[in-house]
Amino acid sequence: MNPIESFQRMHARAMEHDAKVILSVVKSDNTNMVVYQAELTTEGNGFTTQTPHGYWQTWEVLRDNQPTHDPLSTLETKMAFGVKIISREPTKITFTLRGYPKIPVTLQIKEGEIVSTVCFSGMDYLFQGIYVHIDGNPTKPKGISLIVKMMDMPETPWFPIYLDRKTKLD
Repeated sequence: MNPIESFQRMHARAMEHDAKVILSVVKSDNTNMVVYQAELTTEGNGFTTQTPHGYWQTWEVLRDNQPTHDPLSTLETKMAFGVKIISREPTKITFTLRGYPKIPVTLQIKEGEIVSTVCFSGMDYLFQGIYVHIDGNPTKPKGISLIVKMMDMPETPWFPIYLDRKTKLD
C-alpha cells in the first residue's frame, strides 16, 4: 500500500472513532497514530479549548474492538508531538508541532466547520496530517509526507508532499 492510501485508511479509522479528530500523524511502521482534536462551541463560532489536543490512538492493543486513547508522554510532548501556539484568535489558531517547527498549521472556523490548512513554500493547502516514513530506526525517520489538497480546487484528490531528512525549510 502506498503512503497516501495507508494514511487515508488510518486517518479515516481515527475519525470513525473520534469525530473531533482534525489531523493525524501516522507512522509507516505500525498502526498506532497521534491524532489531534479540536471542538467548536455550541454556537459554532469559536473553539472550546485554547489549543488542539493530541493523544495516541492505539490500534495494536484493542479494548472491546476499539482503539485505546493514551496521553502523550512528557518527552513526546516536548520533543515531537506537542503543540506550540503561534497565534490565536476566536475563530483561528495557528500552531506548529514541536517535531516540525517550520511547518505552520492553521485551524480556522469556516461556515461552522473546522478547516485545517498548512503553509508550505509560501503556498497554503488543505491539510489532513503527516505520514512519517520509518526505515529501520524509528527515532530517525527517512522523511515525512504532508498530506494535502489544493485550497482553490477542493475536488482534487489528496496528495503527499515528500520531505526527506535533508530538506531545508525556511
